[in-house]
Amino acid sequence: MKYVLAFLLVGGASVFSQNASAAYVWLYNVTLTSASHYYDGVYDVWEIEWEDNLSTGCSYSDSQKKASWWSNSSNLRWEIGGARLSPALTALVAKKKVDILVNNANCSSNYGAFLQGVRVR
Repeated sequence: MKYVLAFLLVGGASVFSQNASAAYVWLYNVTLTSASHYYDGVYDVWEIEWEDNLSTGCSYSDSQKKASWWSNSSNLRWEIGGARLSPALTALVAKKKVDILVNNANCSSNYGAFLQGVRVR
């Protein structure tokens, strides 16, 4: 019993943590202005833009007010890109705010913070 309790107190904290990596940042109540897909000659890029002043931890995203998910290799890139863009498009049409999940450890000077998810509020 004491070993189970020790696990829950020490090891369980990381297992049950909502955000195990500090690189992943939720940005709340964001007003989107654009959601798009384009190919830049190297990557397929799914990009969102917003009007709010946000602190993503990625200087490009903070100054340009955008984040992206980009890929040129994933077999599932169309499904993954579409899954990230679909809620953003829904929010734009419905004039709803969103929460955005970005990975600021993957910050590109061309694309901004790596877009991990969009949740419509």
